[in-house]
Amino acid sequence: MQTNFTLAQLADPDIAEANGILRNCVHCGFCTATCPTYQVLGDELDSPRGRIYLIKDMLENDRDPDEKTVKHIDRCLSCLACMTTCPSGVHYMHLVDHAREYIEQTYRRPMFERVLIASDTDHETQVPSGISRLVDHLWSSERLEVVQAGGRHGRVERLRRIVDHPIVRRTLRVCWENHDGAYNCCRCRKCLITMIGLEALGVRGSFPTFPGDLDLDLLAEAELTQMIQLVMWEDTLDAAQAAGRIDLAAPVARLVGRGKRNLGLPPSYRSRAATG
Repeated sequence: MQTNFTLAQLADPDIAEANGILRNCVHCGFCTATCPTYQVLGDELDSPRGRIYLIKDMLENDRDPDEKTVKHIDRCLSCLACMTTCPSGVHYMHLVDHAREYIEQTYRRPMFERVLIASDTDHETQVPSGISRLVDHLWSSERLEVVQAGGRHGRVERLRRIVDHPIVRRTLRVCWENHDGAYNCCRCRKCLITMIGLEALGVRGSFPTFPGDLDLDLLAEAELTQMIQLVMWEDTLDAAQAAGRIDLAAPVARLVGRGKRNLGLPPSYRSRAATG
């Protein structure tokens, strides 16, 4: 597919990624054979090919999405059946995720039309535990759409994307134990993984909601007993190593190692194919 993004637009990594995906599409229509919304509704715009055209037009023209575009992209079930039949290897998953993120930033919805559920991890590493992009949309009705959001990025990358926002810096709260009534106790596992992520990003000092010292010795008492926990701590380990923070990486690596043993996994196991 021919695209016409400007050099200024392609300087945005997300637009550059979308451009590469769009250019792989050859309009063959094989995707329509496995798309459930197209099979039921028979509307080209409710097929992956039709949605690709809508996304291309929206992104190339850098325009706010209209109601028609939003309706057809919202109808996508994210089942990804289309990707199983695409002979060109179009990464529709990443394209529609980017389109949805763009829509949420630029389109004002009526109140209570759509509910977003924050995913635990990114799509590559998501495990069938609690939240799942394969079933969350099944909670939807004709009047309310339930959509899982945030799956384009892992835990630390999502944290990186919000750390500069002044409201986030003033109010970020992750603690569920709240020892002694603390806003964030700075000792539970959720506080520790967030504090280590902020430390790896070099911004922990900008978050007054985490006033306590980062006590890495507490990780020696922690255990990982679920795959979802291992995925998130591996993500945190990658961030610490990328930042060159051996002081953070070493205790996290030991925790991850114990988690693999608890789950019966070999030491070489990785929840994702490559870091990033």
